[in-house]
Amino acid sequence: TDAQIAATELAIGLWDDLMAVDFERTTAPEAEINYMNTFMHPVAGAGAFLPGQLNGLDAYYAQFGFNEIGRLSGDVFVNRLETANFDPLDPGSYALQTLLHETGHALGLEHVGDYNASDDDDGDGVADPITYANDAFFFQDSHQYSLMSYFGSRETGAATYDFANLEYIYPATPMVHDILAIQDIYGVEMTTRTGNTVYGFNYNGPDDRAAIYDFSINELPVLTIWDAGGNDTLDFSGWDSNSIM
Repeated sequence: TDAQIAATELAIGLWDDLMAVDFERTTAPEAEINYMNTFMHPVAGAGAFLPGQLNGLDAYYAQFGFNEIGRLSGDVFVNRLETANFDPLDPGSYALQTLLHETGHALGLEHVGDYNASDDDDGDGVADPITYANDAFFFQDSHQYSLMSYFGSRETGAATYDFANLEYIYPATPMVHDILAIQDIYGVEMTTRTGNTVYGFNYNGPDDRAAIYDFSINELPVLTIWDAGGNDTLDFSGWDSNSIM
């Protein structure tokens, strides 16, 4: 949908802000990363193949051959049966976080720990439950630190929750561990907002990031800021509670 396209472009742009490579929009036959709505992943809300990933695709390989299966690597699949993938698509929503998460996979990032929605270690044909207590490899395996995690920020002591509407708030950007990992792979982007930028209220950065960094728009921000230069300001003047740095 048009709304999905806009949200996907925002998700790609937020990764692009971090990386010393640039994205270029093109058509499906030429693209290295393709996005599509599909019924291919009934277990998960969405899925993606890592660059060069062919393991687990034996049935498809037998039917279509290497050339066609090889084209799947790096592609993103959004489950059409998951209504939360389509509305809302605002910052903090499940849908935008999903696009950010799956784009992270398409760029080469795995989950924070050795777990996946389709895991069936006991072989009973049913996906195994994944819990922080049983599957987290280290303390910071949560959305507080990485949107590639399966676990909510509450596991590490952050209450990213909209109590007024009884909704969980998901990360609206790649988080601190994601930034470290993606820059380790692709290099550091040193042209992102190099001026004196105000984040929060009275945001003065580029208009195409206002939905993320302007707190009069993104009223429940869960995000990490990457900024390449300048004397920057965090403006929390629109709130009346204490802020802790």
